[in-house]
Amino acid sequence: MAKQLTSYTVRGAERRTLGSRSVSKRILIVCGGRETEPNYFKDLRRVRALTATMVIEGVGETPSQLVARAKAKIISEGDFDAAYVVFDRDSFDDFIDAINMAKLFRSDLQPDLRLVPIPSGPCFEVWLLLHFVDTDKQFVRTGTKSAGDFVEAELKRYFPQYQKNDTSLFSKISTPERLKIASARSRRLRQACDDLRSCTFTDVDLIIEALQNPDKR
Repeated sequence: MAKQLTSYTVRGAERRTLGSRSVSKRILIVCGGRETEPNYFKDLRRVRALTATMVIEGVGETPSQLVARAKAKIISEGDFDAAYVVFDRDSFDDFIDAINMAKLFRSDLQPDLRLVPIPSGPCFEVWLLLHFVDTDKQFVRTGTKSAGDFVEAELKRYFPQYQKNDTSLFSKISTPERLKIASARSRRLRQACDDLRSCTFTDVDLIIEALQNPDKR
């Protein structure tokens, strides 16, 4: 935000056009999580029957390494209509640097393409938790447990069957009504957040909106 690349296409494959419909979008999503995030976005594509071609990677690296990986992929492959890097704050020292690196990146081959950072503090599971409860609770490392461990424990209070390797996460958690509620809660957290290094927040709603409404970007 390494696991083997999961892709719905191969480089150079011809995009299809059906009747008067526009050419399929090709979207890059590089995730810090090896399982949860890739599984969630792949299930989103399946459930929403999205026509966009998604190239999804789940990589266990630091935020700045994830941004560097996404940049390298854009430069080497190109031909992306959108690019995102999804990562956690957790206890990474380079969290803010990674956000800035992504925002500043420009490709000479695709000058209009932006690499959009999708950070969460402390972790992606905050987005899932907001489907069930409105909270700005501060989650911090205590002893051997990370802040993310506490978010996951809180999530399991409302969704006991949560598993990181669940391939049906989106369909189980993000029902239309819950998705609407979680997005509204995410916006409120962002508005109230005055320090990304410590507040509880997530930008995952932004990528969900963009993926479901690609022509609005």
